[in-house]
Order: sequence, then structure tokens, then C-alpha cells
Amino acid sequence: MKLGMWVSGKLNGQSLLSWAADQKHTVKCFLTMEPKHPLAWATGNLDALKKTADTNKIDLLFKSVKESGDDNYAALDALIKFAKAKYGVEAIAVSREPTVAHPIRNAAKKFKLKTVLLPR
Repeated sequence: MKLGMWVSGKLNGQSLLSWAADQKHTVKCFLTMEPKHPLAWATGNLDALKKTADTNKIDLLFKSVKESGDDNYAALDALIKFAKAKYGVEAIAVSREPTVAHPIRNAAKKFKLKTVLLPR
């Protein structure tokens, strides 16, 4: 399956790529938000994720976290919509953590995409 890989918290991009390959998925792009303000679905590892993306020649799509919750949901929708349109992703892989999985799953549903939960 063609995945958009949502990276949040301290998840390691290279480990996620290895997991996807083991599951016979193709990662088309990484998605995340840069945490200028605290947000569960943002990454604290953006520099490392950029290096992983560059090394593996996988595009990294990200937006900065906004102060408003509505703006953050709009940014989330925009990232997922773009991943589907440009990369043809069929699903978004995301952490099982409910505070992360719930908003990502809801956004993915808007664009008729599946979600794949990452292992614990």
C-alpha cells in the first residue's frame, strides 16, 4: 500500500521506513508539523526527520503548528489532501496514541484515505 507516514513525538523516521518495508508498504512521503507550540501530533525530531527524508529520497511535508486549534486542523487537512493529490497515497500510517491517531484518522477520512496504525 502507498503510505503517507505521519511522524509525531520522538518517532524515528528510519525505523518507520524499516517497519513499512517489512509490511510490504511503500512510503511515498513523510508528514508532520513543526512544534512552535505544543501539539500531540507534531514532531520533536524535525531535524533528524529531514536527514532521514533526504537520505532516503522521500519528500517531507510539514507545516508549523499554529496557535489556534482550528488553524491546526486546517493545516492537518491541507497536508493530507496534498499527500493524496501529489503522491497518490492510499493510507496514512500513524501512531496508536489516541491523541495523535484520532485527529489524523478524522482528517484521512475526509479524503477517503485509510489509516494504518503503527506497532506499539
